[in-house]
Amino acid sequence: YKIYKKINISFYGEKILFYNQTFKNIIKKLKIVDSNKLITVGCSRADKQFQFKKKRQINKNKKTIIFFIMPKLSILPSSKRIYINNNNITHENKKLLSWDNYNLKTTELLIKIAKKYGSKIEIIFKDKIGSNNKRIKNLIEKNKQNNIKYINFGNSDYLIQKADIVLCSYSTTTFEALASGAKLYENKIGLPKSSKLNKYTLDYQNQLSKIKNYQDLEKCINLSFKDTKIKKGYTLQLKKLLKDYLGNDDGKSSIKLAKEIR
Repeated sequence: YKIYKKINISFYGEKILFYNQTFKNIIKKLKIVDSNKLITVGCSRADKQFQFKKKRQINKNKKTIIFFIMPKLSILPSSKRIYINNNNITHENKKLLSWDNYNLKTTELLIKIAKKYGSKIEIIFKDKIGSNNKRIKNLIEKNKQNNIKYINFGNSDYLIQKADIVLCSYSTTTFEALASGAKLYENKIGLPKSSKLNKYTLDYQNQLSKIKNYQDLEKCINLSFKDTKIKKGYTLQLKKLLKDYLGNDDGKSSIKLAKEIR
C-alpha cells in the first residue's frame, strides 16, 4: 500500500477477478478500481478436487503420504531485498530466515518412518516445478528406499488425488487436498514454537491436527489403516476455511469464472 501511494496507477480493464475476499479487499483499499469491477470467483483449479471427493476410496493395504516441500524463501520477508539487513525480522540463529531446516527435519523423519513401514507406505516429496532442492534430493537418493521418491515436475492435482495422507505446509495445495477428502495434518516438524517462521505460517483455524515428531506421524499412519469410510461433505468450520482461502466451498469456481469472462 505504501509503495502504491508513491506511484500513479490506472486500471483500464473491465473487471478484476480474485481467488478470495481477502485479496479483493486489498485492491479495494487502494481505490484504483471501482468496487463494482472487483469480483471474487474462487480457485477454479480446485474444482476437480471437490468432485474427486465424491469418488475417493479407502486404500486398505497401502498408504501414500505426500509432503509438499516449501521453497526456500516462500512467503517470507527475507525474500525481499529491503529486509535483508533487518536482523530482528529476517534472521534466526545468525542465519537468514528460510524453510531449509523445516524441509530437512521433515525429510529426515519421513525417511525414518519409511524404513519402519516398508511396502505398507509410499512417501512422495513434491517440489515446485523446475525447483531442485539438492539437499533433500540427495538425502532421499542416499537412503535408497524403494518406497520414497522426489518429484519436481507436473502439477499437484493427481498427487493430491493419489494421497491418503497430506503433510501440509503453507500453500494453496493444503486447501485443494482438503477439498479432495484426503487426511490432512499440519506439519510442525522442524518448527518449534520459538521459531520466527511461525509468524508467517497460515492460520488453519485449529481445524488440522499437528504433526510435531515421529510419534505423532506414526500415530496418524496407524489411524489411517483403521479408516473404513470417507466422511461425506465438510463441517461448517472446514467450509469456512475453504471459503476464506479458496473463495468457495462448493467446487463451482470454474462456472463463476466462465460467467465473468465470456
